[in-house]
Amino acid sequence: MRGLAVFDMDGTLLAKRTIDVLSDELSFKQKLQQIDQMSKDKYAYQISIEVARLFEGISASKVIDIFDQIEVRRGALRLINFFKKEKFLTAIISDSYTFLIKRLAKKLQIDEFLGNVAEINAGRLTGKLITQLYWRKSDPRCKRHSVCKLHALESIINKYNIPMDKTIAFGDSSGDICMLKHAKVAIGVTPRNVTLTEYVDLIVEKDFEESWNSIIRLISKI
Repeated sequence: MRGLAVFDMDGTLLAKRTIDVLSDELSFKQKLQQIDQMSKDKYAYQISIEVARLFEGISASKVIDIFDQIEVRRGALRLINFFKKEKFLTAIISDSYTFLIKRLAKKLQIDEFLGNVAEINAGRLTGKLITQLYWRKSDPRCKRHSVCKLHALESIINKYNIPMDKTIAFGDSSGDICMLKHAKVAIGVTPRNVTLTEYVDLIVEKDFEESWNSIIRLISKI
């Protein structure tokens, strides 16, 4: 195995954030905005817990139906197929819910996925997360996301015995920074966070097709 290509999902593989689309379709956009305003005063995992509560009692199948309509970023499938041809393992690491991530992973034939685990009972979301929390407690800069993407990245490379210098990561937000900082090659996809741009080797301004040649040149370094 030549290396690992790991992707954030929302705003990276998908053209839109799943939670934004769901909040529009399920009529809790205003409540989501109120929670977002709290983000400066709370750890990231606390915000994820608050967001999960918005889904209490909602049918999982309804959420799936909405999710399946979100557009995949142009060139994503071609890029995944290229990685497979070049003998890369592929993975999604996201703070979205695993029952949704699994669907995109299957659609794009991605090997591994990690994310938040939402509790579902009798076909409905309970509003609770059962994700096992982990972060580097000794680092005062840690934002304590419910899905520590660096820990997730390390767990995958350890599982498959892939060196960190054989990794390429794609992301768009502050939650991806730790993953991007440690990967050998880091690519920002239409970044939503200015700070993120300090840690990437390339910025995809629109889609993977438009930046195809630049991406391929970077992959050749691994």
